[in-house]
Amino acid sequence: MKVEKARYQTDECRNIALGQTIDAFEQFFGQIGDKAGVLKLVRKQLTNTRKSTARKAERFLKKYDRENPP
Repeated sequence: MKVEKARYQTDECRNIALGQTIDAFEQFFGQIGDKAGVLKLVRKQLTNTRKSTARKAERFLKKYDRENPP
């Protein structure tokens, strides 16, 4: 969860890291204890300026948010 507040060379590097984090969350979502925290972080990425990261967030939430409402 610290990826969101970590320091990066550029904002674009941060956005790429967030997209990769969403990919990782998808692989391990069943094993994550703080699902609400993950969903909160992913919801924030719906407005990410990097379109691929925003699309990953949308896909992730379509798959998992129904099962785990806020």
